[in-house]
Amino acid sequence: MILVSGCSWSDRLFKSDFHVNYDTKFPKWYDYMDTDEEVASVGMSGLSNSTIIDRASKQIQTRKDISTVVIALTEWPRFNLFDFEINPSLIVVKDVLMKKKQWSEKDDMNFKQINEWMSYHEKYVNLCNMEYKEYIPHIVNNTILKLKTLQDVCKLKGIKLIVFQMIWPMPHAFLDLGIGTLIKNQMFQEMFEDGDSNFLNFPFFRELGGSCVESILKKRDDYRELIVSDVDKHPNGKGHKLIGEWFNEQIQVS
Repeated sequence: MILVSGCSWSDRLFKSDFHVNYDTKFPKWYDYMDTDEEVASVGMSGLSNSTIIDRASKQIQTRKDISTVVIALTEWPRFNLFDFEINPSLIVVKDVLMKKKQWSEKDDMNFKQINEWMSYHEKYVNLCNMEYKEYIPHIVNNTILKLKTLQDVCKLKGIKLIVFQMIWPMPHAFLDLGIGTLIKNQMFQEMFEDGDSNFLNFPFFRELGGSCVESILKKRDDYRELIVSDVDKHPNGKGHKLIGEWFNEQIQVS
């Protein structure tokens, strides 16, 4: 069996927060994998990279039929707190909106949704009082540790591990600190030097020579035909098919 773990872009049950009646029952990107094996996803909307990796790790410790694990990484600043997923990037998006002099209908929808998400988050943590210079290095180092640990466990168990960055890894407000932390991380340096052809767009950050699938979609002339809407940038059915085709071009899973 091929196990997939990721965020909303890998969620079988994804629903649009902006368009509640939008039909999302189309095949997802992993349904297009060129394989005869069963493919199952434990991806879920809103997950952090830490939880994405943990959900895959739990499966490979409890199941004996997994041949391949595919990790589709999300935004790096997200973190887990007592089983709740927190996304500090919401603060950055909200600040950008607040600085705009004129708002479109799309901006109104976005602002309303961000406030709803932040209200949910702030039941558990006050995002505005958090100092990103403290939590970004911790999250980056923890993500690398978990990736390296998963890589080692998969090698011991004879499981093929494929990792790629699905969406834009980090907002510009956090980018310098995030990249600076990565460069100083010894495990990251070793992973960079050793190389692994199954880490598809490593080192994931464009500034370090990596890439992400979201940026590949955005570069296309037909980008707006690949997403749910101008305000909901999740891939639609056509977008998922394109991601699946991209994945098959990069690697053979079996």
